[in-house]
Amino acid sequence: METEVKEEANWIENQMTDYLDTQILSDVFNRIKNLFNDAPLSRKDLHAINTIPELFLALHNYKKIFLGNYGFFTKRLKTVNPRLGTYVDQKETEIKLMLNEGTRDCLQESTGVDSHSTGHIQPPQEVVPEQETGHTQLVREVVPVKETDGGTAGNFHKSENATLSHSTIEAMGIPGLRKSIGLITLKKDGCLLESTTGFRVGKNYLMTAYHVFKEIIKIVWERILKKAEQSDKKESVKKKLQDLFGFQSGYLNPRKQPLPFGQLFEFLKDHEVQIEVFDKLFRQATKVMFGIRDGKTTAGEFRFEYDIPFADVDHDVIVLKMQTGESIPPPPLQLEKDSVRDIVHLIGYPKGQTEVDLRSDIKCSVYVDDQGLRSDVTKAIKWWEDHRNRSVHGDYAVCRYGDGMNCTVTGKMFLHTSKEFERRSSGSPAVAIIDDRCVVQMMYLRGYPEFCYKDKNFPPPQYLFEAGVAMPVITRLLIDCCPEVLED
Repeated sequence: METEVKEEANWIENQMTDYLDTQILSDVFNRIKNLFNDAPLSRKDLHAINTIPELFLALHNYKKIFLGNYGFFTKRLKTVNPRLGTYVDQKETEIKLMLNEGTRDCLQESTGVDSHSTGHIQPPQEVVPEQETGHTQLVREVVPVKETDGGTAGNFHKSENATLSHSTIEAMGIPGLRKSIGLITLKKDGCLLESTTGFRVGKNYLMTAYHVFKEIIKIVWERILKKAEQSDKKESVKKKLQDLFGFQSGYLNPRKQPLPFGQLFEFLKDHEVQIEVFDKLFRQATKVMFGIRDGKTTAGEFRFEYDIPFADVDHDVIVLKMQTGESIPPPPLQLEKDSVRDIVHLIGYPKGQTEVDLRSDIKCSVYVDDQGLRSDVTKAIKWWEDHRNRSVHGDYAVCRYGDGMNCTVTGKMFLHTSKEFERRSSGSPAVAIIDDRCVVQMMYLRGYPEFCYKDKNFPPPQYLFEAGVAMPVITRLLIDCCPEVLED
């Protein structure tokens, strides 16, 4: 058990150093690195160190820092970035508690002696001289995250639960996320149909993936068409459908348009058509909860207006307007308008109702050009042919960017994330922290190849590609179609 605890502690340290590496730009990193010049790093050491994980490894080798004790490093980091220094303090406390609990569990298991009693036995540990902190330290092994054979994407599939809890996210200095990212629930006939993630935008709007609401909207639309056929004013109702939605029959596949169900329902009501069923099918069946803590909302619970400001099946985006009344909606997140960064933090509720806690997978790798994506897709296709004797060219065809573009024609970009985010993660924002603000880079949609999720037949993680829609593309669409959504 002690070995398992130590491995878990090492994993937390690796997550911490990976996160620091994403937050510290090269010029700032050089300033931090030079703070260790001759104390204890030589010029040769400094020249060979290019990342925070490499700096940590060197300080471990010189016995200046230890697993769960980073005072020597943190003291210097705080002179450059106090917020990140506080974050390291938080992780140090977390690791210390884990190691202490692990030691007690190991003692009780191996000796049967309560570690809180006066007769507990201490396991043998290697002691080194006092360092800068003035305390005796323990030497512990550092286990870096290893790459998976055949590509680097395996770094982002570290384990079944390679994500951070929200308490750790708050320690990063971004406490507002719990309020601005919500858990959406959709019900059908009183039973849970779907649970997923959405996030606040504009004055009182919520953005999520269109396919999440597709089934609910389909049910509402089918009932509308049925009522239109049954109405003695059928022609008048069909004309209204044409005016509001652009067509009057068939499937509803919205493309860059609003869905003014509220206006339609008022029209139906004026024409003595019963509309109570729509309240049950849509408004009562859908809601979003913000600030969830211990399974309860702390920042408000909202239903949605019938009128949907924006929906697009091609980009897989829907924007809903929340019913606020006297309630004040949580603050909106800022949307990226220029270009998506190659490293993002995916944040959401990947387990839906089974574990109501905001999670984050830090340092997800995004393909920002087609060259790297095309190379990895080619390797994936070959793997399926060599190891599963299966032709998958068509299944990976979607994982391509347009000529001269850094995304698909519908704004999709591809990334790798942890296994925990492989299901029920649609609508989760992928953010970058810019000037201490969370800026949404993209919205998570789905994974490819799609048959893997249906058949539960997965390749090595570097050959599974997740897709998100780029926020610069979506913001341009919103500016053209419904600019009011972007108004704070």
